[in-house]
Amino acid sequence: MSVPPAVDAQLKRDSGMNLFEYSMLSRLSVPPNQALQRTRPAQLVGDTLSRLSHAVSRLEQQGPVRRRVANGESRVTELVLTEEGVAALVAAAPGHVREARRRSSTYCPASR
Repeated sequence: MSVPPAVDAQLKRDSGMNLFEYSMLSRLSVPPNQALQRTRPAQLVGDTLSRLSHAVSRLEQQGPVRRRVANGESRVTELVLTEEGVAALVAAAPGHVREARRRSSTYCPASR
């Protein structure tokens, strides 16, 4: 149970984003167009639309994410990973992976 809080703390300290935001950016980086319908990242990271909305607002103000109307469908909003978001994700990944591996090997000796 202490692995996610420890990884969250490392991300906040080193990258200024929390684990939820990092997870959301990483999910947005997967599709070729680096965009997903607004509801999809919440489903993928297992959280609520309310939390997603707050995180998107923060990330939109900081620059890593922007919203856009999907294919002229005014009722469908997509979240798009910006170039700044890609850069933030690339910069955060090595420290995040290192900390996650370090913490998981402490709690799961078989993963060493």
